[in-house]
Amino acid sequence: MAQTTKSSITIRSTNPKFMKARPNAPAQNNTWRSLVWQIRSASVKYGKVQFALQTRYSYSANESLGLCHFVFGTSWQLFGPQHKADLMAAATGWDVTLAELQALGRRRVNLMRAFNAREGLTRAEDTLPEKLFKNPLQGGRSDGLLIEREELADGLRLYYHAAGWEAETGMPTRTTLEEVGLAWVADALGI
Repeated sequence: MAQTTKSSITIRSTNPKFMKARPNAPAQNNTWRSLVWQIRSASVKYGKVQFALQTRYSYSANESLGLCHFVFGTSWQLFGPQHKADLMAAATGWDVTLAELQALGRRRVNLMRAFNAREGLTRAEDTLPEKLFKNPLQGGRSDGLLIEREELADGLRLYYHAAGWEAETGMPTRTTLEEVGLAWVADALGI
């Protein structure tokens, strides 16, 4: 099975075409280039995590507002993000900004996470189906790719950090809950 590194993520591939189609990291004997590659890769990875988190906040706001994901989804094919705020202003008469809608989504995500923690869900439930770790994807540009458990764990660590959650438990910190106006939830959970 061939391996390559892209954006500091080790990708196992059973497809030889994959190896030719994607560049490898710089040779390890060139320390400076390798260091630059690692820094750039870490930045790209953290950027992906930030994008995923902001997307989650956006979807959470959509769900709170009763907006359709097909119309106001992340691809923004029909309407852009600002249209969501404009729609709310037109429907309610409130002067709502996109940042406020993202804050609404952030608050909801943290409330749901705290609820799940109260009900006994932990970081252990933040995983993917077993088949995604064992069976290579088939067809398209992702043909032959597998997800590495270590990469998922690293991505979760970055995600938890970006969300303001405890790395060991995936639970929102008291500071995070206070930032989003949920100090009462932190009190109820004893954190």
